[in-house]
Amino acid sequence: MLSPEASSQNLRLASYSSCKYMANANVFLPLFDPAVDTFDAIRQSSTFCFTVVLAVALRAESAAGNNHEKIQYCFEEAQKLSTMTLFARSARLETIQGMLLLAANSENNWFAISHVYQMSQDMGLPDLIQPETDNGGNETTTKNCGDRRSFRRLRAALTLHHVEQEVASGTARQSKCLPVHDDFLKSFLDNRFSTTLDMRIVANVEIVRLRGRLLLQLDNQGTLVGTVDGRIKNVDEEINTWFNRWDSMFQGQDYDIGCFQRSSICLQRDYAFIIVCSAIMSKLGTELFSEANTNVMTDEMRHVIRVTLDRSTKILQFIADNNDYKWHLQWAPTYSALFPVFTAALAFKLARMRPLETDWYELQSTFSAVAVILQDYPYRHFSLVIRKLSRLALEIGLSRRRPETGLPQEPQNTLSSRGGDPIRLEGTSTDPSLQNYRNEAADNSMSPDLISTYDVEVSGLSSAIDSAPEEVYSNAHERTWMPSDMSQYSFQDMNPGGEQLDIQSLLETPDYSFDFNLFVTSIQSSNLN
Repeated sequence: MLSPEASSQNLRLASYSSCKYMANANVFLPLFDPAVDTFDAIRQSSTFCFTVVLAVALRAESAAGNNHEKIQYCFEEAQKLSTMTLFARSARLETIQGMLLLAANSENNWFAISHVYQMSQDMGLPDLIQPETDNGGNETTTKNCGDRRSFRRLRAALTLHHVEQEVASGTARQSKCLPVHDDFLKSFLDNRFSTTLDMRIVANVEIVRLRGRLLLQLDNQGTLVGTVDGRIKNVDEEINTWFNRWDSMFQGQDYDIGCFQRSSICLQRDYAFIIVCSAIMSKLGTELFSEANTNVMTDEMRHVIRVTLDRSTKILQFIADNNDYKWHLQWAPTYSALFPVFTAALAFKLARMRPLETDWYELQSTFSAVAVILQDYPYRHFSLVIRKLSRLALEIGLSRRRPETGLPQEPQNTLSSRGGDPIRLEGTSTDPSLQNYRNEAADNSMSPDLISTYDVEVSGLSSAIDSAPEEVYSNAHERTWMPSDMSQYSFQDMNPGGEQLDIQSLLETPDYSFDFNLFVTSIQSSNLN
């Protein structure tokens, strides 16, 4: 039995954490209306939903405090209460909200999302959303939004729709949700109970739909050879049209240019661009190989690789430089936090295809900055994946520098990838390029463990580099293109993101592998079928 003082202290902590959740995490998944869903309202309406809110809030704050026991208790209690929903005769809206939050913030979340979707079907929530193929107008929206409670149901249905599509894409599964009709989204925003928080979820639903439409157009196009430049320009124009419209809408609501809402749609724009460009690379590579029976890279392939690499690097630099986005990232659901991990891995793979045109030190610096940001995220191995990419970029940069002049050179096989003895870079190394780079890194406040790795051993990185380094470092004009394996990249000693990146069961590849061809294919199937 807690003393009155202890009970009062716990209540104050819970109230504080709940308020921080509403101010930070609710911008990612706007399930709650801050004017109505207050601390007392959620606490009285649903113990389960209240427990999940506390668990997510405490976990996001764990990097700065010692709340581990409270976090464990909240998650255990939420897990216990969530199992009861498996046998419930009917679901409540608060139960669906709690389960959706729990699933979106879990690492292995596809089955939890499916369970939430099944519960929402019992309440008829998916029927509230007007699909794009339905031309009956927005009667459904108008009919079901006459009061605040009904609009809360609609908000939960739309948020679940978006999360289900994003998680399905990231886990290479088929989405159950159809694209949403424009009339529905317009009616949703025009509703008198809609808030500015709802703008972001509608914008995200639109960009997912646009991304799917662009991928469908690409899939239905005959041949890409000779049309790649025009295709990329058209994709960029359509995505920018979406961005400019929403950016002006946020600006009209007095959102600052550097705020999270406007930064978020900027990143969504660039993410959609690199996804479509990845699909262009995959299709173009297949066409080139089948038509010429060769895998020699063409100018068109070089161009799409370069623009995709530039945009991927731009995304990572934007995340590293934008303070509002960096702050909110610690409150992000799992699929949002995986976004920079995927982008970094894609950038690294594309850079290896164009090694002589890549500034490896700039790329390493960008990776390192993003890894530091993700250190505060609850799933720390996301940061470890990017940190490992940073080490690999540094090693490639060092191998291309002549010790005497510091100028680039054709690198030698320093990673013993053919099975020889491991190469060690000791702390007493006399290599001027290595020592100079350590000094530069120290001046730029690089994380100490990133530098010390190279004083120990780099042989452990060999599994992450192809077994034939002459392919990796070949002349840029002779670099070959292999359409069947755009980028399988193996992480030897860590899980790169749980189920969201765990695609090896579909590929029958070794554990901890990630295939971007399959990732792009999964997005096509989940959004278009």
